[in-house]
Amino acid sequence: AIIADAKPLEAVLEAHRDEIRAVHKRSAANGTLIFGVKEVSQKIEGVDYGAENDFGAGLQLRSGALDTRADGQALILPKDTMDKLGVKTGEAVLFKSLTASGQQNVVELTVISEYIGQSSIGTSSGYANLADINTQLGLAAGEYQTVNIWLNRMEDIDRLTETIQSELSVLTPVWERVKSDNSNPAKSMMGSLLGGGNKAIGKDEAWTGTKFRVSSLNDLMSSFMAIIGTIDLIGFWIFIILVVITMVGIMNSYRMVMIERTGEIGTMRAIGVKRRGIRDIFLWEALIIAAIGAIGGFALALLAMGLASLPNFGTQDILGFFLNRGHLRFGLAPLEILKNSIVLCIMSVAAVWLPARTASRLQPAVALRTAY
Repeated sequence: AIIADAKPLEAVLEAHRDEIRAVHKRSAANGTLIFGVKEVSQKIEGVDYGAENDFGAGLQLRSGALDTRADGQALILPKDTMDKLGVKTGEAVLFKSLTASGQQNVVELTVISEYIGQSSIGTSSGYANLADINTQLGLAAGEYQTVNIWLNRMEDIDRLTETIQSELSVLTPVWERVKSDNSNPAKSMMGSLLGGGNKAIGKDEAWTGTKFRVSSLNDLMSSFMAIIGTIDLIGFWIFIILVVITMVGIMNSYRMVMIERTGEIGTMRAIGVKRRGIRDIFLWEALIIAAIGAIGGFALALLAMGLASLPNFGTQDILGFFLNRGHLRFGLAPLEILKNSIVLCIMSVAAVWLPARTASRLQPAVALRTAY
């Protein structure tokens, strides 16, 4: 996979530059790191440090310095890889891999920094200068393998992916995109696998196949998001069950309240309060209590999230994949919070409806004679 002529892609991206925050050009080589008698399989990504000014913002360095201005042969490795090799910052290692055309190639790289990665779940890569990796792969200057597009707004990801796919297909052959299907992860995964493959050709042979393949983060994460969707659905039904149980408890509590207030109800009815007024007293009381409970619960949730984000859990195990520099981070969804609060208030009022209606139908004379 080599992007040698990027003019069609660059033309499409230029048309949407207002929606794009950054464009990262990358190459990657899968090979073997050698230090002394030890060998470790490792993926090394080539980074254009000059274009990626924010590179390293998400890396948690353990040793060395992230000098992206370093000359060639500079290498950044995850901690697990360095521990397996027994190499330290400042030492040189050999990296053996295949070129794009299938020949063995070896380059010497110097480790300039070590970061805490996620090798436990196979997501940690090493990083080197794009020019060095291109040389290792046998690519010409200015060539690369992938283009990562970062958007200004996450909400635009599906729409802009479709737009880029459509506009690019007018200029050059593009693989038919298999859209993510969170309701059927197996279908999405199989569609991705069957979407097409690389075709081996000679160095001087003219390429007549597909030029580009477009995919989004949602496409790559479709199987994972399907699992999350299933968990959300289970959580939703658990929530409904808990709410129904709570409604039964509220209903029984207000039946007791109605019995305790029978005399008061009789007095209010005797002085002219209508049935609707008696009913509304109970309903408004339930609504106010539910609203206060929702606000109080939200305040406690903010406190809990603040406290939970303080400890540094590290990034040594699989949990680290979901952390930001070792810390938990929580996102607030105002519309979801408002929706849930409204649902709780409505269901609280609904639970009180029957006791309130029963209270409103008490005859004044009967209510005044009743004593509990």
